[in-house]
Amino acid sequence: MITHETARSASLLYIYDGRRIRQTLGFQYRSLEQTIRRVGEGFRTGKTGR
Repeated sequence: MITHETARSASLLYIYDGRRIRQTLGFQYRSLEQTIRRVGEGFRTGKTGR
């Protein structure tokens, strides 16, 4: 069931800052293009990445 509060929350814009994980762990995000290629290849070959 969707309550008034969950409907309001679903319409909000959330912005996350990834600087801390990049600085602390040296994490690097993949580009959108790389991600789409990797996921598409997984679907094509049946590999789920697990």
